[in-house]
Amino acid sequence: MAHLNNEKIRRINKVIGDLNMQQDSDFPETSIIDVAESLGVSLKTAKFKEDNIAGLIDYGEEGKGAIIFVNESNNEKKRNFTIAHEIAHLLLHPNNGARFKVDRHDFQNLKTKNVMEEEADYFAAELLAPEHKIKEIMFKSKMQEWDLVNFCSAYFNVSKSVISNRLKWINT
Repeated sequence: MAHLNNEKIRRINKVIGDLNMQQDSDFPETSIIDVAESLGVSLKTAKFKEDNIAGLIDYGEEGKGAIIFVNESNNEKKRNFTIAHEIAHLLLHPNNGARFKVDRHDFQNLKTKNVMEEEADYFAAELLAPEHKIKEIMFKSKMQEWDLVNFCSAYFNVSKSVISNRLKWINT
């Protein structure tokens, strides 16, 4: 998370807090699908020609809501993260005249993500697996890290890599 300083994290956390208050949402009890729909965002699955595309957002035309397309070949955990990631772009990154934002997973360049992608990843991870809930589980359960990763992955319905990254962010 090279591009995320404390100021950016506070800004993102405020947007998440405002969203949770407005939507009366609390994860994992609230579905990311319900949040998207309450924001007026339509969700669609799509088959992309390129496997490295997890999803994209169509910001929509004036007067029409945004549409998030997720790769139908991804599992539910990945689709949930992709929806939250695209919601982050909608709330954090104005479209600046562009209609579409495509997110590719370039496994060759994972260490060189740009600022907007890091912000969207952080947003999605914090929204779906809130730090305060992970800390509560950590302190109540006293699980070994691998057991904690497995438990939290199932509990929050996100991938093990999302939980591993959350634990790194929490412990820094």
